[in-house]
Amino acid sequence: MKSIRHRRGDIAEWESVDPIIPDGEIALVKRDTGYDIAIGDGKTQFNDLRTFGGRIIKNSTDYIIEVTLRSGDDIRLDVVEELYLDLELPIPDDFFAMISFTSYNYQTAFSIPEDTNIYFTGTDCSEGIFCPIDYMRYNLFLFYDGTLQGIVRGYYYE
Repeated sequence: MKSIRHRRGDIAEWESVDPIIPDGEIALVKRDTGYDIAIGDGKTQFNDLRTFGGRIIKNSTDYIIEVTLRSGDDIRLDVVEELYLDLELPIPDDFFAMISFTSYNYQTAFSIPEDTNIYFTGTDCSEGIFCPIDYMRYNLFLFYDGTLQGIVRGYYYE
Protein backbone atom coordinates (compact mmCIF):
# COMPACT_ATOMS: atom_id res chain seq x y z
CA MET A 1 0.00 0.00 0.00
CA LYS A 2 1.34 3.43 -0.93
CA SER A 3 1.26 6.33 1.49
CA ILE A 4 1.67 10.09 1.29
CA ARG A 5 4.18 11.79 3.55
CA HIS A 6 3.51 15.44 4.28
CA ARG A 7 6.20 17.98 5.03
CA ARG A 8 6.57 18.40 8.77
CA GLY A 9 8.63 20.35 11.24
CA ASP A 10 8.31 22.12 14.55
CA ILE A 11 7.08 25.71 14.66
CA ALA A 12 10.62 27.13 14.94
CA GLU A 13 11.72 25.27 11.77
CA TRP A 14 8.68 26.43 9.78
CA GLU A 15 9.04 30.04 10.94
CA SER A 16 12.78 30.21 10.24
CA VAL A 17 12.46 28.85 6.68
CA ASP A 18 9.09 30.57 6.03
CA PRO A 19 8.44 28.79 2.70
CA ILE A 20 5.59 29.33 0.30
CA ILE A 21 3.48 26.18 0.63
CA PRO A 22 2.19 24.97 -2.77
CA ASP A 23 -1.54 25.25 -3.41
CA GLY A 24 -3.42 22.51 -1.56
CA GLU A 25 -0.32 21.05 0.10
CA ILE A 26 -0.67 20.16 3.77
CA ALA A 27 2.06 21.23 6.16
CA LEU A 28 2.24 19.56 9.59
CA VAL A 29 3.46 21.73 12.44
CA LYS A 30 4.76 19.74 15.41
CA ARG A 31 4.03 21.21 18.82
CA ASP A 32 4.49 19.81 22.32
CA THR A 33 0.87 18.68 22.37
CA GLY A 34 0.63 17.17 18.89
CA TYR A 35 0.27 18.66 15.39
CA ASP A 36 -1.34 21.72 13.82
CA ILE A 37 -2.20 21.78 10.12
CA ALA A 38 -1.58 24.52 7.54
CA ILE A 39 -2.75 24.34 3.93
CA GLY A 40 -0.84 26.25 1.29
CA ASP A 41 -2.35 28.45 -1.39
CA GLY A 42 0.74 28.63 -3.61
CA LYS A 43 1.40 32.32 -2.94
CA THR A 44 1.43 32.91 0.83
CA GLN A 45 4.49 32.29 2.96
CA PHE A 46 4.11 29.99 5.95
CA ASN A 47 4.33 32.74 8.59
CA ASP A 48 1.26 34.40 7.03
CA LEU A 49 -0.79 31.19 6.80
CA ARG A 50 -3.20 30.31 9.56
CA THR A 51 -2.83 26.88 11.12
CA PHE A 52 -6.17 25.32 11.90
CA GLY A 53 -8.46 22.35 12.38
CA GLY A 54 -7.56 18.82 13.15
CA ARG A 55 -5.21 19.78 15.94
CA ILE A 56 -4.35 16.62 17.78
CA ILE A 57 -3.81 16.94 21.50
CA LYS A 58 -2.22 13.92 23.11
CA ASN A 59 -2.68 13.25 26.80
CA SER A 60 -2.05 9.55 27.28
CA THR A 61 -0.10 10.18 30.50
CA ASP A 62 -1.20 13.68 31.54
CA TYR A 63 -4.73 14.02 32.92
CA ILE A 64 -4.52 17.81 33.32
CA ILE A 65 -4.93 19.61 30.00
CA GLU A 66 -4.75 23.31 29.16
CA VAL A 67 -5.61 24.22 25.59
CA THR A 68 -6.18 27.45 23.68
CA LEU A 69 -9.05 27.00 21.22
CA ARG A 70 -8.91 28.46 17.76
CA SER A 71 -11.64 28.50 15.17
CA GLY A 72 -11.76 25.21 13.29
CA ASP A 73 -10.16 23.15 16.06
CA ASP A 74 -11.24 19.54 16.42
CA ILE A 75 -9.59 18.40 19.64
CA ARG A 76 -9.88 14.81 20.79
CA LEU A 77 -8.67 13.89 24.25
CA ASP A 78 -8.51 10.71 26.25
CA VAL A 79 -9.34 10.66 29.96
CA VAL A 80 -9.17 14.15 31.48
CA GLU A 81 -9.05 15.03 35.17
CA GLU A 82 -8.86 18.80 34.68
CA LEU A 83 -9.60 20.71 31.46
CA TYR A 84 -8.70 24.39 31.19
CA LEU A 85 -9.92 26.13 28.03
CA ASP A 86 -8.67 29.44 26.76
CA LEU A 87 -9.73 31.15 23.55
CA GLU A 88 -7.60 32.77 20.91
CA LEU A 89 -8.72 36.40 20.83
CA PRO A 90 -10.33 38.19 19.15
CA ILE A 91 -13.03 35.59 18.52
CA PRO A 92 -13.90 35.66 14.79
CA ASP A 93 -17.55 35.91 13.72
CA ASP A 94 -17.31 32.46 12.12
CA PHE A 95 -15.79 30.78 15.19
CA PHE A 96 -16.49 27.08 15.77
CA ALA A 97 -14.57 24.31 17.54
CA MET A 98 -15.11 20.72 18.66
CA ILE A 99 -13.73 19.07 21.78
CA SER A 100 -14.14 15.44 22.81
CA PHE A 101 -12.94 14.03 26.12
CA THR A 102 -13.69 11.35 28.67
CA SER A 103 -14.41 12.48 32.21
CA TYR A 104 -12.18 11.13 34.96
CA ASN A 105 -13.44 8.68 37.60
CA TYR A 106 -14.88 11.68 39.44
CA GLN A 107 -16.21 14.99 38.15
CA THR A 108 -13.69 16.52 35.77
CA ALA A 109 -12.70 20.07 36.69
CA PHE A 110 -13.69 22.26 33.73
CA SER A 111 -12.83 25.94 33.52
CA ILE A 112 -12.75 28.84 31.11
CA PRO A 113 -11.17 32.29 31.65
CA GLU A 114 -13.06 34.56 34.06
CA ASP A 115 -13.55 37.22 31.38
CA THR A 116 -15.08 34.69 28.95
CA ASN A 117 -18.73 33.70 28.89
CA ILE A 118 -19.87 30.55 27.10
CA TYR A 119 -23.54 29.64 27.43
CA PHE A 120 -23.76 25.82 27.44
CA THR A 121 -26.82 23.72 26.65
CA GLY A 122 -27.25 19.96 26.57
CA THR A 123 -26.03 17.09 28.71
CA ASP A 124 -24.92 17.97 32.26
CA CYS A 125 -25.55 21.69 31.84
CA SER A 126 -27.53 23.84 34.24
CA GLU A 127 -28.34 27.52 33.74
CA GLY A 128 -25.70 27.79 31.01
CA ILE A 129 -22.91 26.16 33.03
CA PHE A 130 -21.30 22.87 31.97
CA CYS A 131 -20.53 20.52 34.87
CA PRO A 132 -19.07 17.23 33.66
CA ILE A 133 -19.80 14.17 35.77
CA ASP A 134 -17.75 11.00 36.22
CA TYR A 135 -17.51 8.23 33.64
CA MET A 136 -18.91 10.20 30.72
CA ARG A 137 -17.62 10.70 27.18
CA TYR A 138 -18.35 14.29 26.13
CA ASN A 139 -18.53 16.01 22.77
CA LEU A 140 -18.62 19.80 22.94
CA PHE A 141 -19.42 21.97 19.96
CA LEU A 142 -18.62 25.67 20.46
CA PHE A 143 -19.74 28.40 18.09
CA TYR A 144 -20.15 32.16 17.95
CA ASP A 145 -23.38 33.81 16.85
CA GLY A 146 -23.04 37.17 18.57
CA THR A 147 -22.44 35.33 21.84
CA LEU A 148 -20.30 32.28 22.47
CA GLN A 149 -22.44 29.14 22.67
CA GLY A 150 -21.65 25.55 23.62
CA ILE A 151 -23.68 22.43 22.88
CA VAL A 152 -22.76 19.41 25.02
CA ARG A 153 -23.56 15.75 24.37
CA GLY A 154 -22.45 13.12 26.85
CA TYR A 155 -22.85 9.38 27.12
CA TYR A 156 -21.66 6.74 29.59
CA TYR A 157 -18.60 4.87 28.38
CA GLU A 158 -17.92 2.22 31.07
